[in-house]
Amino acid sequence: MAHGDDARVLACQRWFGYGRWDAPYWFIGMEPGGKDELPWYETWVRLGGHELCDCREHHLRTNYTRWHGRNLPATQETWRRLIQLLLGYKGQLVEDLGAVSVYQRDEWGTSNGETALLEVSAIRARSSATEVNRNAFRDQRVATLRERLERYRPRFVVFYGFSYTSIYEEIANLRFDADGYAWCGSTLCILLRHPAARNNPKEMRSGKWWIERGAEIRSRIAPDEECTPAKAPDLTNRTQDVPVLLAQSKQLPKSKESKMVGRNKANTSDIIRVLVEENPKRSGSKSRARFECYTDRITVADYESALSNRLGHSEARKHQQDIQWDLARNFIRIERGGKPIDLPVARSLQKP
Repeated sequence: MAHGDDARVLACQRWFGYGRWDAPYWFIGMEPGGKDELPWYETWVRLGGHELCDCREHHLRTNYTRWHGRNLPATQETWRRLIQLLLGYKGQLVEDLGAVSVYQRDEWGTSNGETALLEVSAIRARSSATEVNRNAFRDQRVATLRERLERYRPRFVVFYGFSYTSIYEEIANLRFDADGYAWCGSTLCILLRHPAARNNPKEMRSGKWWIERGAEIRSRIAPDEECTPAKAPDLTNRTQDVPVLLAQSKQLPKSKESKMVGRNKANTSDIIRVLVEENPKRSGSKSRARFECYTDRITVADYESALSNRLGHSEARKHQQDIQWDLARNFIRIERGGKPIDLPVARSLQKP
């Protein structure tokens, strides 16, 4: 097992951050914040030395509890704004640091969550002025990030830090437009100032700006859907083992299929767990294409949005019927509040 400087060198080669590659929401920055201390790299090695690890577990195992170790931990300066952007994208249009704190604690960069927190360099630094070897294995890391982006095609990628614009454009193999947007296939790429940059305009120093930017991103990905203000989560008597349920954007208009499932439909905030390793639908069929829009732990609302974005509104209207059909065949299960639920299936969709 690598220790000391060997662990740091190994991290420079292999460690890209937190979360999972197949997460729908990516955030790519210049480098991890904090002091360049060996225990951070040694803990990563003890956790398996994988390309990505769990943010919460990594911090707690390194005995750093500030961002995860309390019922409502303090919000980290950079993460706070990125989380507010994500919550704005998901429809929570209220400035609520309590919701940000809970999301940071329970969901941000987790190995089974919806975000990937990635870095161009693996070496920790307190600021861009800190002298560290940021160029270690740079070409190799950029090539890996480019390959992973092409393979996993997240819904969006936020690149933050203007000083790295040319590197970000190399990763995504594109040029950002004047507003900081560009499409990489089906993935919307967004270039933003670093949330913690000292020279940021005044309006960027408020949560409102980041929430509104998240809503704007959603309007570009799904222009016919509007974000609606969501009720903030109840934070009273919350324990660290209960993840926050974030409100979702409003549904598309009801179709014949959604009427058919009626009261048996899944809630927009329910979690879909994929139980099969391969797509079980017939090759070349529309149902197979719709099944491809599932990702493990995607919400019902985000599944609907993925269908709309990739296949159009007519296919998105079938999302409740798809869920019922796949439930009946044990292709998926539905979780609510972190626990599986027994969702009744309409008789017409049950397996013969």
